Amino acid sequence: PHLAGNSLGGSIALELGVQGVAGSVTVFSPAGFSDTLARWGMRTVGMVANLATRLPMPLKERLADTPPARAAARIALRGDPSSPEAKATRFGVQGLEPGAPYVRMVPKIADYDFSARPIGCPVTIAWGDRDRTLLPSSAEHAHQRVPNARMVSMLGVGHIPMADDPLTVAEHIRWTCNAADRGPHEHPWLRPIR
Repeated sequence: PHLAGNSLGGSIALELGVQGVAGSVTVFSPAGFSDTLARWGMRTVGMVANLATRLPMPLKERLADTPPARAAARIALRGDPSSPEAKATRFGVQGLEPGAPYVRMVPKIADYDFSARPIGCPVTIAWGDRDRTLLPSSAEHAHQRVPNARMVSMLGVGHIPMADDPLTVAEHIRWTCNAADRGPHEHPWLRPIR
């Protein structure tokens, strides 16, 4: 199958590519390439999420709907927080229950590093230039660890590119799928790293 993913989903798609079970891999701001500052930020998010598990759900819902919380969600997730399309953005609180997968997973994501290994299919790694969750500087680490990847900077895009620019996201996925259909003999840059 042709795989595409964003953030943690991007890391899962890359890992499946390493295992040789993907026809192509297109990822957007994948986890696993962050520097020390970004990892500290993720650990902080994990601590806040863990504290939020102690609050009753109705209170969490009300807090998520406050103007400061909505503004923080727009800044963290959208390329242009002031755009009309970003107005409805808010943090989801349904996964903030004791023992919930999100609460258990965030600290592990902060510690996860994608290590350089061959990926034998076409790979596109795209990063929004306005991603404030997994910083665009992480793209350099991704390029070093997946040197055969096609690297793309998405202008004006935040951490959720499907919300900011769905047409360009679809174009990058199609491009990578088409590269797989053409085969590696036509693309010497798709050779696995050694």
